[in-house]
Amino acid sequence: MSERAKEVSQMEDELQSHQRQPGNVTEMPWLLISNQIQQMNSSINERFNAMEKSINERFNAMEKSINERFDAVNRRIDDLKEDMDRRFEAVDRRFEAVEKRIDSLENKMLQKPGFLWGILGSVILLLLGALLNQHIHIF
Repeated sequence: MSERAKEVSQMEDELQSHQRQPGNVTEMPWLLISNQIQQMNSSINERFNAMEKSINERFNAMEKSINERFDAVNRRIDDLKEDMDRRFEAVDRRFEAVEKRIDSLENKMLQKPGFLWGILGSVILLLLGALLNQHIHIF
């Protein structure tokens, strides 16, 4: 065997012999340090895992909250669109009613004989004025 392998096997033998004799731990303080490092490592791992779990839970809760808020905003926008569509339809119906009313008033005016006679009289007066070369002031 090589020298290095002999040293390692001697150290293992010493370690095993000292583990059997609890009074000799003070002669090898690295065993105490090694145990403390292992305990600290496992403690750190446990804390890290707990922290990672906590962070993941918080992140998931925030993501869920943000998604719920976006959904609420989208629902609100959809409601506003529907309300606007209803209002525009109502405005369109009102304009159609006003147009119909105007058309009916125009038809009534054209059907009245006084209106037509007034237009005809104005045309005749203008023609007579033009023929007679006179300026006629109606009003």
